[in-house]
Amino acid sequence: MTRDDIARMLGEALGIHLKDAISIVESITGEIVDILKGGGVLQIRGFGTFKAFDKKAKPGRIISTGERVMIPLRRMAKFIPGIVLKQELKKKSDAEQVTK
Repeated sequence: MTRDDIARMLGEALGIHLKDAISIVESITGEIVDILKGGGVLQIRGFGTFKAFDKKAKPGRIISTGERVMIPLRRMAKFIPGIVLKQELKKKSDAEQVTK
């Protein structure tokens, strides 16, 4: 599923034009990025938590040449699913187990 798919579904659900729905989706994703870039945490109760963290620099190597290099520190994003989301996914998984 893409951002356009989400915008299309949002537009249909709210009865708004696709252009407006795309603007809403882009605004929300932009806010999430800004929160994470600022070092913040975004928690949507029941759904999950978005966090940014620093991945430490570490030694590595270039496979083709064998040359050793340092992989620099980098900022990463992480999503931790909430309890309600986990329960819903488990229900689906359990239902699939029963039908097999």
